[in-house]
Amino acid sequence: MNPPSVPRWLGLAGLLPQLAAVAVVFSGDTPLHFTALSMGYAYAALILSFLGGLWWGIAASQQNPPEWLWVAAIAPSLIALGTAVPWATGQPWPGPSLVILGGR
Repeated sequence: MNPPSVPRWLGLAGLLPQLAAVAVVFSGDTPLHFTALSMGYAYAALILSFLGGLWWGIAASQQNPPEWLWVAAIAPSLIALGTAVPWATGQPWPGPSLVILGGR
């Protein structure tokens, strides 16, 4: 079964911020390089948190959800927050954080 047309197009449109960030990074525009990386990171962290919210909604809609579902619901937001620690503490960033977000 294919998803309805509007959600499918909106889902595909969700790729545009990441594609724009990749385009800027590979364009050679050095002044915008870090900005593109940080915006790509922020969008990936936002989407990861959104996916956790979906799990939370699934858990909240059930009468007696399994406990692992609540953990699965909060884990994406905690992972996204954890990947911001290097940036907040002045460590090398965003490379390792982007790898972690991309692997989720």
